[in-house]
This record gives sequence, structure tokens and C-alpha cells, in this order.
Amino acid sequence: MVLLSVNHCPARNTIRPQISETNRLMQNLAAQYDWISYAEVEYAFCDNGTTPDNYWFIDGLHPSAAGYKQKIVPAIRSALLGENQSTLNDDLSDELLKAAKSIQYARLTNYRESAFRAEEWTVAKPLYEAAVAKIEACKTAEEAEALNLSSYVDQLEQIKNVGDYSFEEFISGNGCDKWETDTFREALESGKNGSFKLVHDGHRLNTNTLYSDMTFLFKLSDVNGIFDVAGPLFRATQSDALGIQGYMINIVTEPNYIQIWYFEECFGTANKNMHYIGGWVFPGEVEDTEFRAIVEGNMVYIYTEEDYQAKGKDAYGCSADLSFGGKLTPYTSGAYGVLCWNSNTGATGMMTISDIQGTPFQP
Repeated sequence: MVLLSVNHCPARNTIRPQISETNRLMQNLAAQYDWISYAEVEYAFCDNGTTPDNYWFIDGLHPSAAGYKQKIVPAIRSALLGENQSTLNDDLSDELLKAAKSIQYARLTNYRESAFRAEEWTVAKPLYEAAVAKIEACKTAEEAEALNLSSYVDQLEQIKNVGDYSFEEFISGNGCDKWETDTFREALESGKNGSFKLVHDGHRLNTNTLYSDMTFLFKLSDVNGIFDVAGPLFRATQSDALGIQGYMINIVTEPNYIQIWYFEECFGTANKNMHYIGGWVFPGEVEDTEFRAIVEGNMVYIYTEEDYQAKGKDAYGCSADLSFGGKLTPYTSGAYGVLCWNSNTGATGMMTISDIQGTPFQP
């Protein structure tokens, strides 16, 4: 494949810096793969070396036949012959290595210290540290990409994750703050396999451990009907009026939206006061898709777990500023939980919240 650079032309003089930056990125891309050649024509139509000459264009933008024949064709021929090709420099090599390592680190996200109780971490720690050492020892991006950590992950998987305990605490209601209808409570507590059955109206917060920064997985499945309001809560507390103060990741099944909301006294006995602070018009079906939320400082990032495992934090997703650009006072810590408000639609489904871990908040 020949990747042809963007050329300067009279009609695009206002974006010359962007053209040069685009070409730099394309050169770096071509340097990473032996099956991509780079054809340089950025200044091909600049007879004085800097300013594009109208002679070579039919309208100031598109090259003339002579421009193609005398400038572009020779550049492509040269590229196919392997002439004047870019090679990886140290900065680019370091950047690629860092990216490759970040993907491997992402595969260990669920097995950090905060994922285990103390007695289990004593068993898990040597395995986790050995896997991290393998990543850190990689000297090239190719070496990091080829690294197979499955033996470590399989062993860590056998050690019970704190998410299981969280589910047990959550279902039992011990240490939880809640506002719920009888129907919601009965449905929630009939959940199984780490999933909460969502029917009718209510919310429940697991206040056994409060988190500041954290990460967790969530998925809505077994959907019957249309969900408007259902999803996990984080950095949340319950007010005296039984409402939520904190954040919710809301899942809307038709259309397929992931929404992030800021709550003040919401879904309790007080008046609702909520602010939409970000979201994702999801390109697929939100139902049965496993998502990962990462809460760091004043930001929350949401990815599909499949993309996160493949690309780490370079995966495509959505993010939101928890302060909404400084317009809202951010909540810095709180509990995680689940909320559903579907008596108006009669929808039912299962919400799974798993691999809950993070930085415990000490009041």
C-alpha cells in the first residue's frame, strides 16, 4: 500500500500547519509497517519550495492532469521502490512501546490489590507482580504485543474477587442505604450470579466501602421492554430526603444511549434536581454489551470492555467532566449502587455490576 501525503494548494493556505501535522502522523504510521510505503508530495506543487503554484491546479484545490503526471505519479513510483522511506525514531519507538504496555496493563486491571481482601492479596500479590514485571521488562512494542499473560490471569481469576463480596453485601442490604418499592426490593434480592433483577422503582447503595477513584464493569441483559432509567451509581450518598446525591450512568435501550447524570436530591422524596453532563450515542446495542467505567479525579471514562481489553485507555468511548466545566460542585467520594425507575414502562432486566475496585475513601 502507498500512503500519499496531503499536498499544499492555494485553496488551503489557511490550514498549512494542519496539513504538515497530518503528514507527520502518516509518516509515523507508515514507518510502523513494512507493507505501507509513504509517498511525499507535501511541497510537490510549490515551485519556490514554500508557496503552491496555481499552474498545477484546475481550481486551486484539485491537481491538473499535468500535476498528477509530473508530480504525483513519480512520488508513488519512488515509494513503491522503497526510496526515501521513514524509519522509527527513538521518540516514536518509545510511544509505541508505551501504548503496547498500556494494553497489557489493561488486562490486569481486575487483579490489582484493591480487587482482593487482605488475606487473598497475599496469595494474589506474587502473581500480579510477576505479570507486571513481565510487562516492564519488554524493550520493544513487538515484544510487548507478543507477551502472553494468560497463565497469570487464569491463576488470579481463581482467587475470589471483591466484587463477589460486594454483591453479597448489596443483596443482603447490610450496610446499604436504600429507597425502594416492595416490588423493586423483592426483585433485586432475587438476583443471581452477581446480577440484580430490575423491576419497578428504587435505588440501593452499598455503603460498606466508599470510593474516590474506582473502576467497575456493568451490563444490562435479559431485557423485556424499553429501559429509560436504569444503571449504576457511583460516588453517591443518600440524602435525608432519601434522594441520591452523586452520579449515575444511565442506560437507555431505545435509542441506544449511555448517559452520565449529576444528581442532587434525586429519586427520593424530595424534588428531583439533575444535570446531564455527558454521554455516548452508542453505535451498537447497549443490551448485552459489557462496559467499563473508570473514575479518576474529576473525570469518568466509559468504554466497551472488549475495546478496553484490546486497546487500553486508547479505546474509543466517552468521557465526562464530573464538574461540568466547573459549573457543578463535584462529588469526590461515595458509594456505588444501582438505580431503576421503570414503573412507567414496565420494563424488566438484569443489571450486572462486577469487578468493583478502587481507592477506599477514609472520612
